[in-house]
Amino acid sequence: VQSCEVSDMKAQEKRAISNEVKANSRSKLLLLKNYMQPLPPVP
Repeated sequence: VQSCEVSDMKAQEKRAISNEVKANSRSKLLLLKNYMQPLPPVP
């Protein structure tokens, strides 16, 4: 029973990490898009 729980925990951890990586890459892409856009003139 315990080994099954441990593997389940590891699977959840992997899922959380992959979600984090996806979120990070998405925010980096957004930052890159904002960076590539010409900055609006500052009043």
